[in-house]
Amino acid sequence: MNEKDYQDYIEKEYGATSKLSDLFDPPRRMFIVNDQPFVILSVGKSPIRVHVRCDELLGKKLIAEYESIMAGHDLDPKHWITVVGTQQLTDEQIKDLIRAAYHIVAS
Repeated sequence: MNEKDYQDYIEKEYGATSKLSDLFDPPRRMFIVNDQPFVILSVGKSPIRVHVRCDELLGKKLIAEYESIMAGHDLDPKHWITVVGTQQLTDEQIKDLIRAAYHIVAS
């Protein structure tokens, strides 16, 4: 999936609002539910970078297991992971991480 595919998926599936944030350089697109971001996409990066909220213990496990997952870049590494779209993870696996991130902020 590309940046636009992820944007469409997250907005449609989770009713999230999105905004381009200039808190980062370069800017990133933040997806927000209940006034809290749960997914952030790096804009114009190749390969794509998907930053997702994540349980701290799960995040540590995923970082150890996958080369394409790292602690949240420029984010709180206890609560965020960054997935680099190297195709080590399938689109469905990334969607599962997005779903889990949504449940963190929606509950």
